[in-house]
Formats: sequence, structure tokens, C-alpha cells
Amino acid sequence: MNAGIRSALRWFAAVGFFCAACGCAQWIPETGKGTRDQVLFWFGWPLDLAAQVETRIQINRTDSGRTEKRSLGGTYTMRVEGAPEGLRVRHENFDLQPMGRETFRSSPGDALLNLGQDKNLPLAILRPDLLVNAQGDVARVLGGEGVRSDWNRILDAAEGLPSAQRASLADLFANGWLDVRATDDWNSMVAIWSGAEFEIGNPYEFDEPDGYQLGVLGKLPARGIFRARRFLPCGTPHGSIACVELELRMEVHREAATRAFARWYRDTAHTLLPGSLGPATLEKTIDFFDYREYVVLVTNPAGLIPYRLSMRRETSLGIRTAAGKVETLSEAELVETSFRYDRPL
Repeated sequence: MNAGIRSALRWFAAVGFFCAACGCAQWIPETGKGTRDQVLFWFGWPLDLAAQVETRIQINRTDSGRTEKRSLGGTYTMRVEGAPEGLRVRHENFDLQPMGRETFRSSPGDALLNLGQDKNLPLAILRPDLLVNAQGDVARVLGGEGVRSDWNRILDAAEGLPSAQRASLADLFANGWLDVRATDDWNSMVAIWSGAEFEIGNPYEFDEPDGYQLGVLGKLPARGIFRARRFLPCGTPHGSIACVELELRMEVHREAATRAFARWYRDTAHTLLPGSLGPATLEKTIDFFDYREYVVLVTNPAGLIPYRLSMRRETSLGIRTAAGKVETLSEAELVETSFRYDRPL
């Protein structure tokens, strides 16, 4: 498989794949499959909300039958303060550690996880402070200048990083990548559910012709389902508040995603990564590109206070060789997060 396209998928997974952000879908219920329990979800975090957050990140990639794995575990604190425009959600005290035996081979695409000596920088980049309005939408990402400064400092100190790739990674922040990335988990945890009313057990289909922002690839058509699966205890040491388990399954239309990936590779990636194919052979080389996302959230519907969040994102890229054979490179990222609050809610 062409080394440049392999690196391009890894680069996309590290800095573009994390930028997916679901837009406002029109939910169409499949009737007759649910119960009579209707649940309204609304945003209402208290000013003194504080939590210890634990997160586990597992990345598996498969290339021509070989599987590589990386596992990380991290903690940080989350607390809420008042702000003139709404609420300020602070993230601080980051600690990120490798877990288990790692089998990754170093790649230019592993930008967020490989650059620099500060092991906590990836969490700091992915969790800046947020200003949130009364509806639960992110109004502004805060503290970006400090993170940009740290990012540029580490890029400058990185050994063996080509100047073109360094410039491109630096441009991510200048072009608003941080703002897009920082809202992703918040959207999956709060924003897309705020104001929704679901019947327990009933799947709600959605089809967005041009409303799913898939990182550096832009907006793409997507389809999937939302579902409030069941009631269950929130799992806190302070009691058993009635939470709801929510589910989102989504996939991007293959043809549109393949064209978008090829266009991004042609215009950007092939000039940044070593061993890349030139644009002239691109049409015959990229056979398909797929993206899927699966989210499970356990939350209190009265306030949308989260207790557990699981997000799995999968990409698959088909490359046609000179002999006409299609080889598949796939990457799956699973992020599991739990929230432990410092007082009864």
C-alpha cells in the first residue's frame, strides 16, 4: 500500500477524525417499536457542579492484516462557574498515562500523540475551557491562545518533522481547528440532546443531506439513528437517580466521503507526507473511504448531567494496487469517559 496514503489516513485520524460534529438532525420515529414512556431532555448544569473525570483511549489500526494497538488512560477535573454569557466549563489538572503494551509503529500521522515530551498536552488540547449558553450550546472556546503557544513550542522542538508538515499542523489552530475539536465531545454529551423528547426504546432515524462536519473533509451527507434505550441508575455513590441510556449510530455516505478524502489528499495531504502519490494517479488509487460513529451516553435527563460517555469512531480506506487488488487500512478509536461528582445531585 502506498506509504503516503497510509500516512494520510493516520494524519487525518489524529487531527481531522477527532473533529466530527453532528449538526441538528430531524428525528423521524419508527412507530410501534417503543414504550409509552416519553422523556424530555433539557440542559441545566448547576453553578457549583464539579467532577473528577476518568477517560480511557484505545486506538486499533489494521493495515494489510497487521493490527497495532495503543491504550492511554487519563484523569482531569471538570467544574462549572458562572459567566456573563452563561456558564464556564473548566477542565484542568490533566494526567495522561500509557496503559498496557503498545504495538504502534511511529508514523507522521500520529501528530497529537507523538509530538513533544509533555505527556498531558493531548488532553489539554482536546479539553480547553468552554463558554456554554443557556440552551447547552458552546458559545465560545476559551484559553485557546495558551494551548496554541504550547502547541507551537512543541512543534518547534520536534526533531525530524518536515517544515511543510510543521506549518500545516500549526495552521490547524490558526484556522479554527481547536474550536471545532473542542466542541465535539460536548456536542455528543450535551448539545445534540438538549430539547429533544424521546420515547424509550423507539429509534429515531435521521438523514442529513449536507449537515455533518467531518473534520478537515468538510460537511458530508450522513444517516443514522438516535435512541433512548432504557432507564437505569446513574451509578453514583450518593444514590440512584433515574438516568437514561442514549444511543447514536451514524455513518457518512461512502461515495461523498471517498470524493472528499481524495480531494483533501490531492489538495493538502500529498504535499505534507513522505512517499505520497501525486494527484495524477489518485483517481485510480483510492477505492473507498468510510466513516462511522457510535455514541452511548448515560445521563440525567433533568439537566443533561453525564455519568458515562462512550464514543467509538471508525475509518476504513480502500487502496487499489497496481495489480488491481484492493487493500484495506482501518483505524478505530474508542474513548470511554466516566464522571464522579463531589456531592449528591
